[in-house]
Amino acid sequence: MLKRIDVESGTFMQLCKKLLEMIVDIEQRRLYLNMLRYPHIA
Repeated sequence: MLKRIDVESGTFMQLCKKLLEMIVDIEQRRLYLNMLRYPHIA
């Protein structure tokens, strides 16, 4: 029983990590696009 919960929390952590990576990826892309659009700011 305890092991099952542990495995579930493990997959939950993986999902959170994937989501975080996706958010960071989107933010980096947005920053990159802004840099291309406004080169004088960077």
